Parts: sequence; structure tokens; C-alpha cells
Amino acid sequence: MDLTLNTDIGKVNVRVAAWIENKGRILVSQFPDGVVSLP
Repeated sequence: MDLTLNTDIGKVNVRVAAWIENKGRILVSQFPDGVVSLP
């Protein structure tokens, strides 16, 4: 989910993701439409 802030001169969009690795594997989120992203 993005955070959108309205300012006097426009909008600022903020997105944060995390790289979580354990034993050489990376945690990802997979959505029903097949899109894969970092949590």
C-alpha cells in the first residue's frame, strides 16, 4: 500500500519494501493475479 500526501504544490507518494532473507531464500508476497513483490 502506498501513502499519498497532498501538499500545496502536488502529491507525494511513499512506498516502503523490505528485503527479508533466511537461509538463502527471499520472502515475497504473491498476489492472485501472479504479481510478486517484496513485503
